[in-house]
Amino acid sequence: MKKLTTHLLRSEREKRRAAGMKGAKPIGPQVRAALRRWKARDAQAPQPAGMPAPEVVADESLDLIVLANLRKLEAATGRAIMAQLLESFSTVTPSRFVALRAAIATADAPAINMEAHTLKGSSANMGARRMARLCGDLEMLSQTDDLTHAASILADIEVEFACVRMALEQTIGKV
Repeated sequence: MKKLTTHLLRSEREKRRAAGMKGAKPIGPQVRAALRRWKARDAQAPQPAGMPAPEVVADESLDLIVLANLRKLEAATGRAIMAQLLESFSTVTPSRFVALRAAIATADAPAINMEAHTLKGSSANMGARRMARLCGDLEMLSQTDDLTHAASILADIEVEFACVRMALEQTIGKV
């Protein structure tokens, strides 16, 4: 899947923010139409036998729709994909935290941006939507001249990671 975001020049980012955008490229009408078609198709698709309808629980760490889609992928492939993803997520994420702490200590905004963006993507892929949102907050902060809150956001991300990891381990045990 191609990324819909890009690193913009500071002046271009400021223009987009002034216009109400949050740093992402605008999505054209063709992409928007395709997304609507896919959403409508998925809404009409019958659930496989024995598969409960996915739900999103407000204020939860995990997006149950993402987890349901991962379960479907496991069923289709016959592989323990969720366990493999959790192992990778659990192994790689702490090293990202180390890199972020070092980047924050030296006020290296580009490194903070890159690490936060990477963590945001991996978190979203695991259904860790609150963690992804916090990583997005850190990513956006790294594009400003004020990094004073970066360490506290990272601390929040680390706490959320512990919660997500535990929730994923419990969920995968049920699969």
